[in-house]
Amino acid sequence: MYSIALYSLKHLSLLLKLNYAVTILHLRAINCHAIEDNKINIVGVREIAAGLSLNTTLRELYLGYNDIKNEGTKLIARAVRNNHTLLALVIGDNDIGAEGAKELAATLKVNHTLLTLDIGFNNIRDEGAKEIASALKFNRGLETLNLNYNRIHLEGISELASALKKNDSLTFLSVANNAIDIKAIRKFSLMLRENRRLQWLNLSTPNYKEQIGTTSIGDEGVKKLSLRNSALTSLYLSDIKMSSKGVRTLIGFIKDNNILEKLDLSNNNLEEEGALIIADAIKSNNSLVHLLLNNDNINVRGIKEIAMAIKDNVTLKTLELNGNWIGDKGFKYVAEMLEHNYTLLVLSLKSNNATIKGAGEIASAIKLNCTLKDLDLSFNKIGYEGMHKLSPEISANTSLISLNFRSNRITDESAEDIASIILTNHTLQHLNLKSNDITSKGARLIADALRSNYCLKTLNLAENNVCDEGAVYVMDGLKGNTCLEELHICLLYTSDAADE
Repeated sequence: MYSIALYSLKHLSLLLKLNYAVTILHLRAINCHAIEDNKINIVGVREIAAGLSLNTTLRELYLGYNDIKNEGTKLIARAVRNNHTLLALVIGDNDIGAEGAKELAATLKVNHTLLTLDIGFNNIRDEGAKEIASALKFNRGLETLNLNYNRIHLEGISELASALKKNDSLTFLSVANNAIDIKAIRKFSLMLRENRRLQWLNLSTPNYKEQIGTTSIGDEGVKKLSLRNSALTSLYLSDIKMSSKGVRTLIGFIKDNNILEKLDLSNNNLEEEGALIIADAIKSNNSLVHLLLNNDNINVRGIKEIAMAIKDNVTLKTLELNGNWIGDKGFKYVAEMLEHNYTLLVLSLKSNNATIKGAGEIASAIKLNCTLKDLDLSFNKIGYEGMHKLSPEISANTSLISLNFRSNRITDESAEDIASIILTNHTLQHLNLKSNDITSKGARLIADALRSNYCLKTLNLAENNVCDEGAVYVMDGLKGNTCLEELHICLLYTSDAADE
């Protein structure tokens, strides 16, 4: 993979024509105040397309967040039409409409080597979706299709579902944030009865009622979703206004299914009753690997039952319980689960209003657990005392690879504990301390620890109170460090200082 500075698209075009060993090319616009000046327009696209038409080495092309519109899409699509090496094309957020979708569809009808097409965050609407659907009837190569945020209504959804009944190549489909309602769900249900190839389906629909006036899937829509004979291994039903009634409908599928690996029910209103239903399903399910229950209004009792169900579970590897505000009591039950479960690898507990007491519960669990690799405690209230309880157990832990303490009221008082972790833990690779209250004083202690650390690859100190002096300490501490690959230490300035 080559990193190419976008100084001259003409030179880039020449490079592509000469077939240098570039296999992945990112030309995504930088998100900054002067973003319009960083976007690739039709002139730049013309150069890229000219190079792409002759290139035989490029495998992935990322053009997201630019300004290529329908005209630019036409050029890229026609260049890809005769290209037999490109495997992934990402052109999301480019103001592409139905005309651009039509050109991409024409390419899909003749190009069978492209595996991934991402045109999310555009505006292809029903007309464009119907063009893509028509192409899927002929295409036998595409495996991943992302159509998120494209203002597609029932007419377009119906055509897509119909096309997929006979398609035997697509395994990944995301139509999230479109007009997915009960009628659309019926279409997908009919498709899933016949399609035995599709494995990953995202039907999440956040905020769409406000955007285009459609209703959400809701509990009634879930009732219409026939899943028993599908080949789905991953199902995303986030933010569909589902309650415990909808969960009860899914329970048979979750209990009896032996291929479903990932289930996302986040941002719904499952509450305690829904959590109890899920806990019961977990006890008999032997395939679920990833379970996401973020922001589901689950209370402490609901968390307790889920934790108890996972204690002896031997398949679940990822559990996300973010934003349920379970507090220290909820952390206690999660900690008890960790003490007995030796399968879970990833645990995310961000934004749960936990304090020092909750941190202490997790610390005790870490002492006994030797399998957890990724722990996210961000956006809680751990503070100095909580970090002081966690530090010795994390220092001695030999399984954790990633820790996230973002926004936890951590100050310089905790710097010594953080330094101890960096010095003595020889497995930790990623440490996130973003958005805390560490100053140059704390940064100096962390910097001293970095001199003797040979495993940490990522350190995030952004949005702290580290001034120029602290940044110098950290950079000096890295002089002999040959392991750290990524450092975030952006300095905070007031608006007045920034203007100066």
